[in-house]
Amino acid sequence: MRRTHVFFSTPNLLIRSCAEEDIGWLGALLSHADPDATQRLMTLFETQNLQTMSDRLLDLPAGAYLLVALGQGGDPIGALFSWPCTASRFQIEMILEPEQRGRGLGSEFLRAWSHQFQQHHGTTSLQIVVPQGFPCESSLFTSVGFVCCGEVDGHKVVELAAACPSPAMAD
Repeated sequence: MRRTHVFFSTPNLLIRSCAEEDIGWLGALLSHADPDATQRLMTLFETQNLQTMSDRLLDLPAGAYLLVALGQGGDPIGALFSWPCTASRFQIEMILEPEQRGRGLGSEFLRAWSHQFQQHHGTTSLQIVVPQGFPCESSLFTSVGFVCCGEVDGHKVVELAAACPSPAMAD
């Protein structure tokens, strides 16, 4: 399958498509991630085995993205998986290394992804299905400009109704 390659940066992050050299690191990240997030990703990759899923990370379903965020030192610090539910609604899972949480990097990653998504898809509307049990009012979504807009199949949905403000992109 032909993959779309993504590459952009923000003041604190370099964000790029997952590459083969990321697989070992991602497997380790997933092994200590939120078990519910890992389960949702295993469903996406149609497996119940973390190793099988790790082996499939470069073979994404159509319309899906797997991005890796590198910190200022060049080390990988997080990953963002996104895949379509409908033409305008996506589900995402974002996982950060535990020591990177609480520093605003998740919001920066989500803001940059949202802006790039809107640019690439030529849309000003973006809806994201919020993982079960995760508050859609959380600062992760509200700091980027998402608001709760409803519920689908028991999951909350957040929407970014206007164009996401461009994050400060590094040269």
